[in-house]
Amino acid sequence: MTQNPKSAPRPIDNLREEIDALDDALLDLVEKRLALSKSIAAAKSAEDDRHLMIRPKRERQLIERLAGNTRAIPRASVSAIWRELMSLNLQSQRSTELALCADERRMHVADQARRRFGTVAPMVEVAEPAAALERARTRETIAIIELNPKADWWTVLAEDDDLVIFDALREEGGWVTAIVVGRLDSSHVPEDRRYCVVSASELLSRVVKGEPICPLASAGDWRLCLTDLASAHTLSDAA
Repeated sequence: MTQNPKSAPRPIDNLREEIDALDDALLDLVEKRLALSKSIAAAKSAEDDRHLMIRPKRERQLIERLAGNTRAIPRASVSAIWRELMSLNLQSQRSTELALCADERRMHVADQARRRFGTVAPMVEVAEPAAALERARTRETIAIIELNPKADWWTVLAEDDDLVIFDALREEGGWVTAIVVGRLDSSHVPEDRRYCVVSASELLSRVVKGEPICPLASAGDWRLCLTDLASAHTLSDAA
């Protein structure tokens, strides 16, 4: 019985040629994206030359849009691919190092930092949180500091006008393993998930008002908190 030519599998060499052509096209698009990001750097510098080039709010909006449009690619893969692309673009705009301060879970936190900020970002290890924060006072360093219940380094951020907690490294279950700090305008931080250091009395006042704020750590009268409007909206919609 003669096989229907239309149902016969295509030669693997032909398929590989198509894949190679697509890879070449993808590389060309990535390089065009990189060239555009360098032009964006000039616009960023003209707008604000005192802070980091990173734009966490814009990054999240982009990833959420693409993840919502994907048909066959898992959302986690979309995030990983574009995190790496955005890291490449950030480094082309201005070299931005990661100052890592971690003790008990150093390798794990470093791996999380790479997944968040890409493999091209230069990483330096520092022994003390204060040293990481000092490096972060420049516009060229992001401090990534392990969140240890026994440490109170984060209390200095309560009265710091230069440094902002703009992200956190989290486990799949949501547990925060490290805090991300840098010199960044708060307008570039997503409004629905923000970190802050407040007094115990202020935390109580905000809880009484119904604000979705929860403490992550405490030291004396200070509380490191997360305001999570996104989760609050999800719970409200499900109620």
